Amino acid sequence: MRKYYFLFFLLFSVSAFSQDYKAIQQKLEIMHETDQRYRIILDSLFTKAKLEWMDPQIQKWIPIAQRQDSTNLAETRAILDQHGWLGIDKIGKKANEALFLIVQHADSSVIHRYFPLLVQSYELGQTPAEYYALMLDRLLTDMGQKQIFGTQFKKENGRFVTLPLLDENGVEQRRKRIGLEPLAPKLKELNGE
Repeated sequence: MRKYYFLFFLLFSVSAFSQDYKAIQQKLEIMHETDQRYRIILDSLFTKAKLEWMDPQIQKWIPIAQRQDSTNLAETRAILDQHGWLGIDKIGKKANEALFLIVQHADSSVIHRYFPLLVQSYELGQTPAEYYALMLDRLLTDMGQKQIFGTQFKKENGRFVTLPLLDENGVEQRRKRIGLEPLAPKLKELNGE
């Protein structure tokens, strides 16, 4: 009889465990949508309408996006603090991407806090290498250091250019190794060419 109780307990525990991840996955997928909604609008205003940052049409969207970012970040921090950086195997690709996007869009202190969790998930093959490269470069450039993969840009004379790179000659090889497209086509895309 004890054996049956143990088996029932074990099956119930596994089922409850997977249900927790399903609920987290669904929550993160919704946050993914809300995170991207305002960025798509802003990107369209920047790239298609060719508006500058201080344009009133852009400025009206900033507080709306910031409120949504704040809500998403609070929920994401709670998930990360309780479960760590959940990999694709547990929550799927879109929810894993939501974790990345929400942390990447936060300030440097948040990125600095959660980057080690992303690294662990990346090293286990459960988070894409691209996310590792983007977040590492963001951390480095925020600290005033040169980036490694060339994923961070600024606008200069109306055109996007890469922020300073460590070992510019090796950047294409590093980008290829991590699965990023070459830098020249990326810059053309950003500049609407």
